[in-house]
Amino acid sequence: MAQTAIRIFLSTPSDVDEERRSLAALISEINDVVTFLAPERNVRLELIHYETHAYPDMGGRPQQIIDRLIPIDYDIHLGVMWKRCGTPTQTADSGTIHEFDRALEHREKTGRPTIMFYFGMDEITMPTTADEIEQLSKVVKFRERLQNIGLTAITLSGPTFASVPV
Repeated sequence: MAQTAIRIFLSTPSDVDEERRSLAALISEINDVVTFLAPERNVRLELIHYETHAYPDMGGRPQQIIDRLIPIDYDIHLGVMWKRCGTPTQTADSGTIHEFDRALEHREKTGRPTIMFYFGMDEITMPTTADEIEQLSKVVKFRERLQNIGLTAITLSGPTFASVPV
């Protein structure tokens, strides 16, 4: 019997590196536990991220290359932001927002992927540069956008969760 993979695309800006590492470790641990406790299920989680599933290439802007190398055939789109929105693309305020928009457009056409978005709520220091203020402003603007199109919840500690309905 073929193994079933649940493919999770992780979309984040650079300031949530610790969360990316934690998620990769958690997925590895879940896969180990499932293999040990329920080998008959023959299922595994696969984490997809541009740092691990894309490579340097020519023939377009960086986000176009990432889009080409990582097809939108994954099951779950998992986005995480904290205080940075990320690097702008030609079509969005950041690669993370571009990837969200791409997943949402695909979901509206096909019903997939499931889209979940988390916003870090840890306290931040006062922004000291215009870039830090602009980045934070874009995160707030994007979070407000998601609250208008999906189910969101805010917790006092931990992430804010946003799920986009079908």
